[in-house]
Amino acid sequence: MKRLLIFTMALLMVFVCVSCNKAPAADPQPEGLQSGQEEKIPLSASVSSQMEQITPEDRLMRDYVSVYEKYLQGFNFSPDSGGIGMVLADYAFGYLNYVGDAGNCAVYKEGDTISHYTVSAKEALDICEMFFDPALFRDGLADLNYPVDFEPAAPVELELLEYETLENDIIELLVGRTLEGRELLPVKYTFQEYRVEGDPAAIFKGRLTKGEVIYRFVSVQDQPMQQTDEGETIVITRPSQLAELAKIVNSGDWKYQNIRYELGADIDMEGIEFTPIGTYIRTDRRDPAYTGFNGVFDGMGYTISNLSFEHGMGSVGFFAVVGRYGEVKNLTVTNSLFVSEEELSLENSQYSAAGGIAGQVLGGTLDNCVFEGDVSGIGQVGGIAGSISEGSTVQNCRFAGTVTGNHAVGGLIGATAQSNVVGCTAQGEVNAVTVAGASTPKEIGGFIGSNNNTYVERGIASVAVLTQASCEWIGSFMGYNYGDIISCFYNQDIAGEWKEIDAPYMGAEYTVNLTGLSQPEFDELGSDSLQ
Repeated sequence: MKRLLIFTMALLMVFVCVSCNKAPAADPQPEGLQSGQEEKIPLSASVSSQMEQITPEDRLMRDYVSVYEKYLQGFNFSPDSGGIGMVLADYAFGYLNYVGDAGNCAVYKEGDTISHYTVSAKEALDICEMFFDPALFRDGLADLNYPVDFEPAAPVELELLEYETLENDIIELLVGRTLEGRELLPVKYTFQEYRVEGDPAAIFKGRLTKGEVIYRFVSVQDQPMQQTDEGETIVITRPSQLAELAKIVNSGDWKYQNIRYELGADIDMEGIEFTPIGTYIRTDRRDPAYTGFNGVFDGMGYTISNLSFEHGMGSVGFFAVVGRYGEVKNLTVTNSLFVSEEELSLENSQYSAAGGIAGQVLGGTLDNCVFEGDVSGIGQVGGIAGSISEGSTVQNCRFAGTVTGNHAVGGLIGATAQSNVVGCTAQGEVNAVTVAGASTPKEIGGFIGSNNNTYVERGIASVAVLTQASCEWIGSFMGYNYGDIISCFYNQDIAGEWKEIDAPYMGAEYTVNLTGLSQPEFDELGSDSLQ
């Protein structure tokens, strides 16, 4: 049976949380948490249907999906998911709040003052094993504690798009979601009818009885958005088009993510006000727009020139952030991204990352990109990228210019974590500077300032590493390293009197194949390595 249904609901607004230590009978309950209600909402399919004449699909939407969305924000899981018991345990909190028993979980101090809310491990496990496969909680649960001012996620509107019954008492619901008028990812909920075995735990007294039929969550999976212009290519030839792209991406409009953007000409940005692309931050996991830029930008070998930014709030670069699905390639950016030394301060920088191509790369890719100019900031400052992490890839990229900063500063990249850097070069200067209110300059390197569990191969640096004050962890190639370095070279005549890596991590094994060359040896290596 498959049909289209429309079912829109605003989730319940309950403003306080849970706990399981009984409060004195005379103590008042906090607003919104009513203990000992005479009419409790049963989560039994048979009893509810008889009493309320409600359809199974409406019941699933009201009593299950709405609670799950409110307290778990539609967290995705499947039958083979592991290590998610404590995440799903928040459903116990939502269940108690929904049926009116949350007030019984208040922990009091000084008479009527509530200290916090706690759901005991046993009661949380009883609830979760009733509404999910018990195998998901084989490791048990701990007590669940919530602060007095805890509030669940903002309520979303839910729309039942499809309802289907399958074999083995399986039911699937396709649900649309919107938040404050903004369309969220649709989600598929899979349930299975379950007949209560034995006498239910005490937490279900008066609500469930042996033999009654309820529903168990089998899986929750986000579904892709439907888009008509997927696969479209937009060619950019004017400054106004770049500004418009930044406006679209930074607004959180998800539709750009499936469009390919290409440069069709060199673009001069002299005198053009421009905001870095990718400042949008995703705050709800159901949002179809991810943090940063998550499309494809192909420079096609063309050059963007004369970009200039003031280092302010957030990460700064031609791209502020390149997200996990973002790819930037075949792009050259010239001129500077800078802050004068007089303006370098913690108040101005907010510890933002700064890079010529991207301030941050969060799982995305930079391929065959060039930045020529100057980059200045406080922390996580690099010629190509300020920081890369979460499985990012930076390959075949080249920097030429000056990088200035206080901590995690590198000619190519300021800081790396769990990523890959292959076939890249850096040429110019790295300056370590003091900043009012900041610590001693630290993690300064000609190629990478701070390398954390990142694979680096065929990296070449001809960078003078300079300092205006005493520094910690300053190296000709890297300031700090915890990762493999394969077939890499640096110009030791230019770098200065520093160790090639000042602070190698000593707690694990990794390979370091790094060679310092004199200027003649570096010249023999070939000019192509730095072009």
